[in-house]
Amino acid sequence: MKLKNIIHSLVVVLILLFGIESSFSQSISEEALRHFNRGLAAVEIAKSPEDYEPAIREFQEAARLAPYWADPYYNLGVVQEKMARFDDAIKNLKRYMQLNPNAVDAQEVKNLMSKIEYKNEKANEYQNIIKKLTAPGKLIVISGDPEMMWPRSFRLRDGKLEGSIYHYQQHNAGREWIPVALDGRKLEYNFVWYQCPLTLDPNGCPFRVSVKSEIVSTEPLRLKSKSVWSQQFGRRVIVEYENLKEKVDNR
Repeated sequence: MKLKNIIHSLVVVLILLFGIESSFSQSISEEALRHFNRGLAAVEIAKSPEDYEPAIREFQEAARLAPYWADPYYNLGVVQEKMARFDDAIKNLKRYMQLNPNAVDAQEVKNLMSKIEYKNEKANEYQNIIKKLTAPGKLIVISGDPEMMWPRSFRLRDGKLEGSIYHYQQHNAGREWIPVALDGRKLEYNFVWYQCPLTLDPNGCPFRVSVKSEIVSTEPLRLKSKSVWSQQFGRRVIVEYENLKEKVDNR
């Protein structure tokens, strides 16, 4: 393998051009070579991860036509990693190692698989957290300030995480869904609150609220949150609240 650093767009093309000399000891049909080269061409013109789909099809066809040729499996692993198909990428890189156990790049391929396995673990953790947050149920305060309850529930909309805020004042009553940023186990969200907590001056509403939460447990789901309330109009007041929330099934 001539180049191993995987960087989106231009560099990934060079990685796939690593040579196929290790496989030429066996008979490889012209058709298999044609699909292999078509796969390389598809990578060259790809502009985004989604554009690698044609390359995957070409490398898969090359592997089907020459099942004991290692190189298409390597290229499949590299491209599938770029598309975040980590399970498939690991599977094909392992197949590459099985077919070419004495490859000069064996250690580098093993290192690449270790990196992909880590990414796969993080991706699975993220999906698990999303599943827990958006599952039926509601969050309740189990310690700390009971008033600072928002949001009580989450949803995915167009692939983006949102939390529900409910306003009680008549001029702005109803549920509002706000965007929530999720980074690992940390959540951040901001909103304008039109009904003040009892501990704040009701004449100073609305308040701008900034909340930072951390998922401290997934079984059961528990969030430790800190909210900062800043008066938007009139006398400036900044109040901080902290609490621990747990999700319960309310079905």
